[in-house]
Amino acid sequence: MVTILRNRCLDLLRRADHEVSISSHDDEEDWVDQIESADPSPLDLASHAEDTRRLTACLQQLDPKQRAAILLTYYDGLSHPELAARLGAPLGTVKTWVRRGVIALQESMRH
Repeated sequence: MVTILRNRCLDLLRRADHEVSISSHDDEEDWVDQIESADPSPLDLASHAEDTRRLTACLQQLDPKQRAAILLTYYDGLSHPELAARLGAPLGTVKTWVRRGVIALQESMRH
């Protein structure tokens, strides 16, 4: 579960726009000072840590079957047929658990 959360945070970091602006000045010191850091700021890191904490709390609120389906799908990378075989449930049921779990997570994260 920690890996899912870590990967989710990394995805958010990758999606963030990091611009590098270089002036046309010939002086190297001028343009080096103008390069914006691609590293996340402490504020960004704190925000992502809060998102991770919230996601963990939201996962804990899910129905155990939905939580297991989501973790096995997104953490272990199981396909729906593999998930159905692992959980011993019909394919349609497993798809429903994943879909309802994702919807519940989205709603929970909004509040």
